[in-house]
Amino acid sequence: MRVSVLALDSDVVVRADPYPHLRGAFGNYTLITAFDTKGGFARINIGVVYVQRAAVGGPVHALLVEFIARVDETLALMDAYSLTKDD
Repeated sequence: MRVSVLALDSDVVVRADPYPHLRGAFGNYTLITAFDTKGGFARINIGVVYVQRAAVGGPVHALLVEFIARVDETLALMDAYSLTKDD
């Protein structure tokens, strides 16, 4: 089974149907995000994410699983740091 999902932040306004562009000009891509000039080191704005034809076990699935693992690891390190930090 393949899945397509468009996820937008609540401050994103869609004034026209985005699918002709997402399925046309970006039709060969599985993961599409917006570029962010103020973002972190990766410059990815996750307020606009479109995943099309992604499959369990595929490269986008692997990327998202790795992302979740890194976020979990970072949060655990932050929790450990806050427990050992002297105020």
